[in-house]
Amino acid sequence: MNPGSHGNRWSVSDREELVVYRLIRRAQLKKACTLLDRNRGSAATRYQRPQRGEEMKSRLAVCFLFAGLVAAAGCSSSSSSTASPATTVPSPATTTASPAPARTAKNFQVSTPNGQVSLSLDGQLPPNWPSQFPVPSGAEVAGSGSLGGSSSATLVAAYTTSQSPSDAFAFYTGNSKLSTSGARSAGARETYVGRAKITAPYTGSVTVLSHSGTTYIVIVLTNSSRSSSPSASPTSS
Repeated sequence: MNPGSHGNRWSVSDREELVVYRLIRRAQLKKACTLLDRNRGSAATRYQRPQRGEEMKSRLAVCFLFAGLVAAAGCSSSSSSTASPATTVPSPATTTASPAPARTAKNFQVSTPNGQVSLSLDGQLPPNWPSQFPVPSGAEVAGSGSLGGSSSATLVAAYTTSQSPSDAFAFYTGNSKLSTSGARSAGARETYVGRAKITAPYTGSVTVLSHSGTTYIVIVLTNSSRSSSPSASPTSS
């Protein structure tokens, strides 16, 4: 066998291997493997060079390793491209409104012909309240009060009634057991206020008004000489 031709054929094999590497870089794996098989069969069997065969094996191993890396990279990129993006839905903020405080009428102030009265609606009449003082039928004791700047002899009582404020006020201005003077009234229903002075047989005043939807009767007595047992029930005319 001619050594010159032997050298030329190995140079051709080197060129083919160079083409194989280029094909692998272009991801043409099938074509590269076919060319490697042809080159290995022709070179190893014809020229029987063990050193060259070992070199071819190592090169072939490198080629397959490189091909595996390329294939793995392609699979990874395809799987990542098809993954659907995660979406987050913010939870709606919840707010709890504080309950509105209940309206109460335990204490309030009333302007009377005798002055400003502060009421305490505890359901108790003041001590020594005259039991015979007239009140509308069905009226209930609401509490007592105090007159600003007055002496301890002044008594203040408060009642509630189911009557309208105007009817409750008419009960006192037309009552035969009381003498009143200077009766005045203004407003209607929720805004109604009626005031009158009491001249006999007691001295004081009566004020009727609507507060929080309830009719209140506020009595101020500055002379309680006709008082009797405070625990007695009020009378009606």
